Amino acid sequence: KGIFAGAARVFTLQQALVAWMRFKAEGDAQLLAQPSVFGEEFGVGLVCDRAGSMIGALPLKKLVMCERGKTWGAIPVALSQAVTDLGDMLKKVGWVGPADVEFIRDSMTDRLEMIEINPRFPAWVGFCGLIDVNLPRQAVLAAMERNPVPVGVEDLVQGVVFMRTAEEIPAAASTMAALVNRGEIVYG
Repeated sequence: KGIFAGAARVFTLQQALVAWMRFKAEGDAQLLAQPSVFGEEFGVGLVCDRAGSMIGALPLKKLVMCERGKTWGAIPVALSQAVTDLGDMLKKVGWVGPADVEFIRDSMTDRLEMIEINPRFPAWVGFCGLIDVNLPRQAVLAAMERNPVPVGVEDLVQGVVFMRTAEEIPAAASTMAALVNRGEIVYG
């Protein structure tokens, strides 16, 4: 996650010591060191019901990411075995609700390495409903103790690309100043 999550990438013992001293000086008493994994990145948005069973999942291969690591372009992919294994793991821990899981396919070993699990929908969750893998609907149905709408990984729409967009709008400088200073814009 880089500098945005308080992480440092180092390549030598000397760099590791410098990073450790910097983090320690900033008040971090505990650190996690792990090897870097380089390769293609994937994300899986999913939902588990109250019994911990996965009732919907959408795996994506990330194609475009911004400088902060956010997904701006991706395509649905069939990571059948990874999704099955993930479902088994989440069932064992009793996961309930949405999850955003990130993987990197290690370019050296060709293994999918899990990077993180977040207890929320991914930022690209709106894309799910556009291709009939509506994960929020599955979560609502599970909360209401109703049967989920069956959607398997094999049913993924092919040839569709998720692309995040940004809209540029004109605004008065005073409106922008109010947003920056107060964190909100109040109308009327």
